[in-house]
Amino acid sequence: TLLFEILNSFGFNNTQTAQMISSIGHQSGAIFTSATHQVLLDREFFILKKNKTITDSIFLIDKEDATISFSSSNLVLEIKNEIPKKIPKDKSIAFFDLEKLVFPLRLRRWQAGDFFYPIGMNGQKKKVKALLRDLKLTRFEKEDVWVMESAEKICWVIGIRMDERFKITSDTTDCYSTRFLNTQI
Repeated sequence: TLLFEILNSFGFNNTQTAQMISSIGHQSGAIFTSATHQVLLDREFFILKKNKTITDSIFLIDKEDATISFSSSNLVLEIKNEIPKKIPKDKSIAFFDLEKLVFPLRLRRWQAGDFFYPIGMNGQKKKVKALLRDLKLTRFEKEDVWVMESAEKICWVIGIRMDERFKITSDTTDCYSTRFLNTQI
């Protein structure tokens, strides 16, 4: 009754709330939809989210671009003629060896089958799906993950992890600085 009272104003009916309750412990990842909202059963929590249209847009990034706006987020881009003295631990900032990148870069949502070589894994390949699972992201959070590609190779799972093949080294002369700003409230 309490769950129905909470979700009724979001377009969910009594039958749907009864199905949600019966799914607890059996169907983690189940999504229930009304005309305006979705409810995700994620482990032991219900997560409510407004419906939105997910587009499979691809954005091309030219070397000269300063900002790219996509999916309620921005990517701020800059070429630097020197490497940073200290790499920030902030995962929303990434520095790439400019000579290793092939422009235009592509920005797109991750897809099943995507893989890359994460920094810190000694050159081992990892599927993006496995990375997101290891981070215990909800299904809704996974829908908002984007990747940046250079010559069809993922160089950054945006805001999460860079690819080893594109990192700056002591031989790097010019770097490509990227900063991810999530403007979603």
